[in-house]
Amino acid sequence: MTTGADPGGNVYLTGFSYTGKSTVGGLLATRLGHTYIDTDEQIERRTGRSIPEIFRSDGEVYFRELETELLKELADQNGRVVATGGGIVLDPLNRELMAQAGAIVCLEARAETILKRLREAADNESDRPLLQLPNPLDEIRFLKARRQRYYSEADVTVHTDALDVDGVVGSIVAQLRRTGRPHRAPSEDFDPDVAYKVETEITSYSIVVGTDVLHSIGNRVRGLGFSGTAHIVVDGAIEGSYGKTVGESLRGAGFGSRTFVLPPGEGSKTVEKAGEIYEWLAAGKAERRDVLVAIGGGVAGDLGGFVAATYARGLSFVQVPTTVLAMADASIGGKVAVDLATGKNLVGAFYQPSLIVADISVLKTLPTRDRIAGWAEVVKTGLIADEDLVSFLESNAAGLTGGDEALMRHALVRCAAIKGRAVSLDERETTGLRATLNYGHTLGHAIETATGFEGVLHGEAVAMGMSFAGRLSVEMDHLSQGDLSRQEALIAAFGLPPGPPDGIDVDAIRTTMSLDKKVESGRNRWVLLDRIGHAQLRVDVDPDIADGLLERFFASK
Repeated sequence: MTTGADPGGNVYLTGFSYTGKSTVGGLLATRLGHTYIDTDEQIERRTGRSIPEIFRSDGEVYFRELETELLKELADQNGRVVATGGGIVLDPLNRELMAQAGAIVCLEARAETILKRLREAADNESDRPLLQLPNPLDEIRFLKARRQRYYSEADVTVHTDALDVDGVVGSIVAQLRRTGRPHRAPSEDFDPDVAYKVETEITSYSIVVGTDVLHSIGNRVRGLGFSGTAHIVVDGAIEGSYGKTVGESLRGAGFGSRTFVLPPGEGSKTVEKAGEIYEWLAAGKAERRDVLVAIGGGVAGDLGGFVAATYARGLSFVQVPTTVLAMADASIGGKVAVDLATGKNLVGAFYQPSLIVADISVLKTLPTRDRIAGWAEVVKTGLIADEDLVSFLESNAAGLTGGDEALMRHALVRCAAIKGRAVSLDERETTGLRATLNYGHTLGHAIETATGFEGVLHGEAVAMGMSFAGRLSVEMDHLSQGDLSRQEALIAAFGLPPGPPDGIDVDAIRTTMSLDKKVESGRNRWVLLDRIGHAQLRVDVDPDIADGLLERFFASK
């Protein structure tokens, strides 16, 4: 017997794991006279594999694609109660599909309740990754907080902490009657090009990764509530092309615009050049309501962001990365800095952008060497955080270095999600999680400094640094020789240099490394690999072991 509610459309149950979706779904379907479907069960049945197996072998990106395909099928059907996976709301397309096809019901529970239910359901804690963490309650709280804005978009919300199944179902049915189970129009903020939403304690911003999205930047910036003048800081190598496109888009959205052109190269990332931009901003009467737009690679983003962080005690700024390196890493997370002669990024701040817009189509015009060097940061991201990304890179190195836009977007979206999550969890590198993103950078930065920021590109230096850090990981009995060989093969597959350049004085490297901003109590902090896809920060590496390996590493040239 049905309730008399509108029989058209579906009811989608969303919410964190163990809030009761699967338990409630079957009974709710019976009460409504609907058919019950569990998305996880459907995916397992179709693939012949469990969800953990899919994650391990194909990765989260592939699993989310399976969820989306299933939701597309269900959107053409009526009379279904659909229990969804806890992370299905992270994809804006999934939210849109559910919103158009019926009513969304969110089941809520406190983090403590979720952890209790998880432990009660676990036959073996080794099968539950959350239970293997040092503090699973904190991880549940973080994941819930990250998803809460999407859970809150539901038509109906029911808290399941103190209700039995009948009570939950009764509450859902009563609220569905009152709402009339609306079929909603597409949400105004739906944006399929948003790869990740960074959410820190004090701010949030979108990372847009798409093709031909530069033309939309004016409306995107206007949509954030900015007005006045856009002060554009752009790498001189692209000022006449992409700088012009961005400027036209901003003016088309009603902004005034003015442009400061940076000489290309790391040599521009100095205190002196920052001073020139301060004077330029003052001459243009820059105000707090204005926005600074940094266009280019890591140099433009770091320098532009540093100026934004420090001029008038803080201007809002937008990152428009135009290199692989900047899209994958440098533009994300609010690390802004300038170099000193004694070391890279020694003067800087944490200052988050208001928006990042990465247009994949601009990468096809990069010089080949620059494009290849940028993949070092993508390789690094996989090595420290995602073995599935490493497998993807191993299978598609030729297509990625050759400029296949679909492959590049897939890799860069994944990098945005990985780094965005690390920034959300550890904005200022206080817990060590975000610090693992520095894998290969301790020696890499020293090599850049020792060569006067000339002759070796940042990505190339990072590749050299990863080769050393991988060997140090083996030396410290963290990493297997097989995994080191896999790392080295991947570095080679992208045409990146495996060892240091000729003519570098190892004593100069030692001196530079001693001035690294991450030195603690006179010791370098090293990021070491435990295995492919997992890294940790170590402050207890014996300096004699690291120094002996450093001698052998440079002597091998």
